[in-house]
Amino acid sequence: MVLEQQTLVHVIDVRHSNGSYKEGIRTEAVGLGSHAEGGLSIANANALRIKIAYTSTNEIRFDSTYSKHIDNFNKLSVNMPIYVLNRINRDIDKYTIKSINTENNSIIVNETVLSSYAGSCLYHIFFYTSTDNSIADCIHVEGDRTFAGNWCAHSEGSYTAADGSCAHAEGWQTTSTGNASHSEGSSSKSSGHASHAEGGSIASGDYSHAEGGSTASGECSHAEGDRTQAIGNSSHSGGYYTIAKAMYQTAIGKWNKESTVETDKFIIGNGTSNTARSNCFRVTNTNGVYSNSTFKSSGADYAEMFEWLDGNKDKKERTGLFVTLEGEKIRIATPEDDYILGIVSACPSVCGDVYDDTWANMHLTDIYGQPILEEVEIPERTEEFMTRNEEGEEVKEVIVIEQAHTEIRQKLNTEYDNTKEYIPRSERPEWDAVGILGKLVAIDDGSCEENGWCKVGEGGIATISEQKTRFRVMKRLDQNHIKLLIL
Repeated sequence: MVLEQQTLVHVIDVRHSNGSYKEGIRTEAVGLGSHAEGGLSIANANALRIKIAYTSTNEIRFDSTYSKHIDNFNKLSVNMPIYVLNRINRDIDKYTIKSINTENNSIIVNETVLSSYAGSCLYHIFFYTSTDNSIADCIHVEGDRTFAGNWCAHSEGSYTAADGSCAHAEGWQTTSTGNASHSEGSSSKSSGHASHAEGGSIASGDYSHAEGGSTASGECSHAEGDRTQAIGNSSHSGGYYTIAKAMYQTAIGKWNKESTVETDKFIIGNGTSNTARSNCFRVTNTNGVYSNSTFKSSGADYAEMFEWLDGNKDKKERTGLFVTLEGEKIRIATPEDDYILGIVSACPSVCGDVYDDTWANMHLTDIYGQPILEEVEIPERTEEFMTRNEEGEEVKEVIVIEQAHTEIRQKLNTEYDNTKEYIPRSERPEWDAVGILGKLVAIDDGSCEENGWCKVGEGGIATISEQKTRFRVMKRLDQNHIKLLIL
């Protein structure tokens, strides 16, 4: 079925033997079980479209960035009729191709082209490659100047287009060119397989999701917020003008400093413009945590985790007691000890050697504790998707979910057993945090005085010292507790 220019008519109910159905103004429904309603809406898998970028006299130049441009442009031929949905007079304008210029992606047609077509994403040409009414099934369009040109595609709203198999476009000026893709909102585009774009966004990566005014171009990536970009595969960007460029990376905040380093996993930006990008926080999976500001905590001492020499099998509460070292383990200090490590802390501001999330020896390190890295080959991951070819036959299409690539990872210890439950050191009685610098609370025998000094007494509790020590008494808290400063 080919559209010809004609006076607008209202079609109330037109049914065909193949089960297609159209209603409204200048609608077209071609294909088994297809349905068109509204005004100038087209449900026809024989109709291919190309986005218009520029017009001049009788020249139409096309937008080569449109994802299906090359395939569709190559199907054009001289003397072929083409059609343009005219939003001004709500009609369909017909032209005939006189010549084709592959260098600048343009065609010359038989008469002067309306200049109002130029530079607007509202306009595209469409043309027919076949008159076979059974080439695609179950296409559905509704609304104003909507277009669906593939198997089980659905377009609704105004100036929307669904080109991919099982694609869905809704809203205003949205396009869904990827198979099983979905676009909604205003001017959003979903070109990746199974991608989803909403708001005014672009989802070009396979299985990507973009919302707000953002772009998700990486495979399985997610971008949200205002003009954010998720470029790396499986990356996430959110906020304002943030860019997640590396694989598995998350960038939030605003105007973050771009990083292509795979080990940079979490970034918070605090820049002020595209030429003044900066980070206020960055986390890597190998080299630590970075901040350009002060770390603030309600705790007041620096501590490290130590293991009790006796294993603390009775699970005794030892907070506030002085301890000393025996090798790399701790025990309660006595007056006879010439070295005091610190005091068991309840809530340090910083605590080292914690290993709360994973077993300390899960990954291999060198003698200095630096992680040993290795390159790991990740194989290609694919998925089969059922679609239709140009002859209308149902075929399998193999979609690459993840490209084959090389990752740099920390080398796993062969003794690591992932089937065993790991209990964090902070939850095990044989480990305690020992404050070795800063303000701490200590148990005392009642003899310590403010602005004085203390030392270790019997049982690891504090007692008054007539001599200057590392432990300055700041305040008495109650009969048996003092606040002190370890110098």
